[in-house]
Amino acid sequence: MLYSRTLCDWFFMLRLELPGLFLLYTSQDVIDEVVYNIRRDSPRADGSLTERKRKHLVEFMDDVVRDFSALIHRFGWGEVRASGERMPL
Repeated sequence: MLYSRTLCDWFFMLRLELPGLFLLYTSQDVIDEVVYNIRRDSPRADGSLTERKRKHLVEFMDDVVRDFSALIHRFGWGEVRASGERMPL
């Protein structure tokens, strides 16, 4: 979702216009994936393009998770194992 400029702009706009309604978290892996896709779609673009995107993503996120467990907690679903198996709340 962060690769799409439209979706990314909406997330950041909503966060700025509706403070306290939600927080934006991402991981370094997601940021790396966004940069990879920018580079894949624009191989001749200057490096400043990807660095600017990386900088903006980090700047506007509430937090960038550096490390995370293979168990992911999802609201309303309890824990979801990496295999996709749902665990009760």
